[in-house]
Amino acid sequence: MVQIAREKMSREDDARSLMRSLYRTEADLLPDENAGTLTVRVHHQANRSADEVIRHLCTELNQTETVFPGTNLRLIYELISTWSVCALQSVCASEVAVVTASRS
Repeated sequence: MVQIAREKMSREDDARSLMRSLYRTEADLLPDENAGTLTVRVHHQANRSADEVIRHLCTELNQTETVFPGTNLRLIYELISTWSVCALQSVCASEVAVVTASRS
């Protein structure tokens, strides 16, 4: 994984540090047995350049079509975009407003 990260980094020595950071990052695991997938949604890193490297890593790992051990679920890696988080927060805020209004 470090080698893949180094492909997109201007300072190759930072790849190991980025991997350590990635391994500590929160991720959402979304199994979909109907589709036969296990999506790993990785949360943003500290800066945009790290996110770009992680996005590249996700693309490369997805091309391997790896199956999660002990299952028939193919792993899909993705970086959660800011838009997705904002959209989710907006939807949640809208739902809270609707529920609050209906209780009044």
